[in-house]
Amino acid sequence: NSEKDEKFSVRELDILKVFGSFASLAVKKAQLYDETIQALETRDLFISMAAHELRTPLTTISGYAQLLKSKLSGSNASESRWIDEMSYETLRLTHLVNELLEINRIRSGQFRYSLKECSLREVGRRAVGNFKFTHPDREIIFQDHTTDGEDGVIGDFDKLMQAITNLVDNAVKFSITGSKIIVDL
Repeated sequence: NSEKDEKFSVRELDILKVFGSFASLAVKKAQLYDETIQALETRDLFISMAAHELRTPLTTISGYAQLLKSKLSGSNASESRWIDEMSYETLRLTHLVNELLEINRIRSGQFRYSLKECSLREVGRRAVGNFKFTHPDREIIFQDHTTDGEDGVIGDFDKLMQAITNLVDNAVKFSITGSKIIVDL
């Protein structure tokens, strides 16, 4: 409608229809984008809260598992094996919860490195030691070809440990059962 006594041509009406379609599409996309951002923020908040809430009972379960393990140490009873398995699974669940928190920190831009001088030899030794505990049925060999002082780096010990652990875990997943896993430094 116009106060002037002018009419749009058919071409101008077609252009306005196309422009109107694009404008309504842009508005709809903006609404969907806002809804997506809000849904992602809600998801991240849920993950963070769930991970924090899971840590408290996990700490209690882990403490009791360690207590039971110390009481049954040296015993060949099946209960001792059950406690070992419970300790392992509690540790694994704790790592999963920590990974959820780590992912949330990365998404929120709060991911931090604790950079300091550390030994790759020590990182490798610990990762292999943890592997031997969690995968007693698999053979792993740690070959250290460095000389003293050659293995020092500036890095985040825990993140380096996580990277080596992930590599070794992938070696387990993608290798033939019973084959050796070799970590070569």
